[in-house]
Amino acid sequence: MNDLSKLIAQRSAKDLNPISDAGVPLEVRSLTHTINAQLQRLGSTLNTQQRFIENAAHQLRTPLAGLKVQVERALAAENLETMKPALAHIKSSADRVAHLSTQLLVLARSESISSSTQVFP
Repeated sequence: MNDLSKLIAQRSAKDLNPISDAGVPLEVRSLTHTINAQLQRLGSTLNTQQRFIENAAHQLRTPLAGLKVQVERALAAENLETMKPALAHIKSSADRVAHLSTQLLVLARSESISSSTQVFP
């Protein structure tokens, strides 16, 4: 048990590889199997979160690029009338970014509430 405890304590927080059963007493193997199952679920959750973050970054990048183009267009305009279409596009893109960020915050809060209220047997 002491060797197993030391092995687990020395692991990096990023090491989600299964704990080896080699040299583990038979009575303790159900514990190592449970820990390994938890590590696998944690790894899966982290992979899902990473894919979500990458997708969210892409979704935010598109309206931000549009904002930049429209700002450049508005700055190049000679008068207010030629500037108005660019300003309308800027408002639309800003609304999209605000909506996306609101959705991300709602999702983050719901996941936080979900994980904090989860009951473990």
